[in-house]
Amino acid sequence: MLDNDPEFHAALTDLELDVARTRIAAGREEDPLAGLSRERERYRRRGDAAGEARLLQQMAELRLQRGETGDAATLLEEAGALFEERGEVDAAAEALRRASDLCRERLQDAPRANRLDERLLALARGAGNRPLEAFVLGRMAFHLTGQGMHAEALEHLRAGLRVATSVGDLAAVFNLMLLQGVVLVATREVAGALASFESSAQACRAAGDPEALYACYMRAGNALLDGGLPQAAIPFFARARDHAAAYHAGSEELAALLALGFARRAADEPDLAEESFQRARELGMSAGDGDGAFLGTLFLATTRASRRRWPEAEIACREAAALLGHMEEVASVGSAALELAGLMARLGLFHAAIDVYERLGRASRRLRDGAEDVLILTELGATFRDMDDHHRAEESARRVLAATASDAGSFERFLANNNMGLAVRGQGRFTEALSWFARAHEIAAAAGDQVGACTAQLNIGRTHFLAGDLASARRHYEAAARLDLSGRRVESDADYLAWMGDLSEREGDPKAARAFYLRAIEAYETSWYLIRANRVRHSLAKLDSGHAPP
Repeated sequence: MLDNDPEFHAALTDLELDVARTRIAAGREEDPLAGLSRERERYRRRGDAAGEARLLQQMAELRLQRGETGDAATLLEEAGALFEERGEVDAAAEALRRASDLCRERLQDAPRANRLDERLLALARGAGNRPLEAFVLGRMAFHLTGQGMHAEALEHLRAGLRVATSVGDLAAVFNLMLLQGVVLVATREVAGALASFESSAQACRAAGDPEALYACYMRAGNALLDGGLPQAAIPFFARARDHAAAYHAGSEELAALLALGFARRAADEPDLAEESFQRARELGMSAGDGDGAFLGTLFLATTRASRRRWPEAEIACREAAALLGHMEEVASVGSAALELAGLMARLGLFHAAIDVYERLGRASRRLRDGAEDVLILTELGATFRDMDDHHRAEESARRVLAATASDAGSFERFLANNNMGLAVRGQGRFTEALSWFARAHEIAAAAGDQVGACTAQLNIGRTHFLAGDLASARRHYEAAARLDLSGRRVESDADYLAWMGDLSEREGDPKAARAFYLRAIEAYETSWYLIRANRVRHSLAKLDSGHAPP
């Protein structure tokens, strides 16, 4: 009798779910879902497809808790099939969509995810659910775009637009038109992209959705900016700014101002870029938005640095550091704070940079972000080296070495060995430095990392130069110059140019040395490395005055 009692089955299912959760929490070795599998068989015998489908969804969540993503996706797919049999289209669509997302994002199984999306599309069409059909077509187009299949993506988008337009689904039209614009930017069909973005905005206005209209302007601008079309992006960011201001949406206006500043800077409109960043800074300060004020000030500093207005860049850096100092937590602006510290160090504001690096280091250790801590320590070590404080640079390098002890062959391990070489070389321990650089080169070469291999070769050459072996230095510099660094050559590297200047000078070729020094100064200033540019400028001045070293 109880076998056909729905209330009994519901209670039994709840009990089995509790048992499974308890076993998972306790880390028990046996399959904690065994009882639920037996309960599933009972649902099957009773012909309760709806109950079985819901149980499968709950079992999938438990499988996910155990990290069994493949099994979870299979259970969701089976639940979707059961819901589909019962005509529960929305429930079936949700289960299949979730299964597809797991396959694509966690299992990296694009073919299986594509098959599930095709099932979703067939489900929508079979049920005559036009809004769902438009959604699925847009979803499939999005994934095709990510795979670089732009022609196929456009086909799906156009089909989705026909469906969405036929049922007057303005939200779908907005999203599909926006994505179509993104795809057309990628295929360099700029006129079509702009038309799509305008149609998307028109759909937002027709729907009376101000938030969607702001998002439309920002996403269109970002697509154009990322696509290398900053001049075309500027009007969209400006409209997003004006739209947010009209609705008194301060945080949205600030985000639009920052984006507008980047577009103007990329479009070679530095005065207008500074104006946007200054306005973002003022808006952030007046609204009590510390993050926004900091970002506006930081980007004001980087824009001034890009224009080689060094004193003004230093002032903005100090102001940004002061704003950062008032923040209780820096995690929300971590990458931007790291950028600030790097810029201050390159400008020679060493102690201010060290303060930021150390604060970021404490935050990363508190969050147990090992990769971030390695990056911070590496940048901190570079700052100590620029200060000629090579003992503290060695301390930072040894911490990186300890943090990457279990990462043999990784880029972080390459950094650790390279950093150690730089630190001990600065103390005159040339033989030890060569061994560290040799290990770094071995790691980079094994990983096929041409840039890393080039860096190691240059450092080995520089070490030989400092030890007085000019022939070996030239041999390693030339080996580095032969490497193809993803279509560019090391001849544009500032360190290479500066070191070749030193080598040419020592070899008795002042004309070549002068040419290398001038190119090195330009390369360092282009990357805002004022402290090193000034050191090369000092070498050039000694060369020109006839007081070059023997």
